[in-house]
Amino acid sequence: MRLYMLYGFLLDLQRSMGIALLPTLKAVFRDPSLVLKPLEVRRLYMAHVWAVYGDGIDESSRAQKEKVVCANARGVVLDMGAGYGHLVHYLEKERVTAYVALEPNKLMYETLRKTARAAGFVEEEGTFLLIGLPAEDIIGIKTALADWAKTAAQTNTAKVQVDTIVSILTLCSVPCPLRTLRALVRDVLAPGGSFLFYEHVRNPREDVRWWQDVVAPVWKHAFDGCVIGLDGVGGWASMETWGNEGEDEESLFWHQSGRCVKKAVVNGIHH
Repeated sequence: MRLYMLYGFLLDLQRSMGIALLPTLKAVFRDPSLVLKPLEVRRLYMAHVWAVYGDGIDESSRAQKEKVVCANARGVVLDMGAGYGHLVHYLEKERVTAYVALEPNKLMYETLRKTARAAGFVEEEGTFLLIGLPAEDIIGIKTALADWAKTAAQTNTAKVQVDTIVSILTLCSVPCPLRTLRALVRDVLAPGGSFLFYEHVRNPREDVRWWQDVVAPVWKHAFDGCVIGLDGVGGWASMETWGNEGEDEESLFWHQSGRCVKKAVVNGIHH
């Protein structure tokens, strides 16, 4: 692998520290108890980074997101890592009845709510639900969806299961991504529903994969758990995947997009 590809990673790391390190340290100084709460510190750091980088990353991956999300998202859509709510810009209101934002970082909630409302997804109307839990908390997510379905029933948009799950650069930050995804698909995604994704994955080249493994621990702590590289998933009725056209084969940030459809169930039989 050419060394300048590794240099790009180090440059991104340096830029992120320039953006977020000082305000994060100031927050810890104001509240020393944060020293004992590393997860909160990491999320604070990431909130500062994403406030600066989020729009640019969204724009640079617009073509991939449009292909994955715009034509395929329907019904009740669950966003696995909502962040500041960029996904709503790719949801077609004619096909999407409600937006469920899964986001454990409370520092992003104010902007997330404003972004969703501006796109027409409103809590008071039952078309928007913010669940402040990580993706691996399946029981909590199911409970939140069930409670929401009861209170929003008059809108005819809420249901206990969702029609579409979307993961945009999110699965890489989930501690046990395959186990979590299987549970979400089994318990949260409705039969015949779709899982849409645009993710960092393992590079097909062995030398690049080696460097991905080397830098992963550093990247994980600097970017709220993000681990570069994610092996594929399976067990679907159908699965279509594709890479980024023209992406450098030596990139540490190798991407893959796709649409997976959950098996439908008719009279207890999977089809």
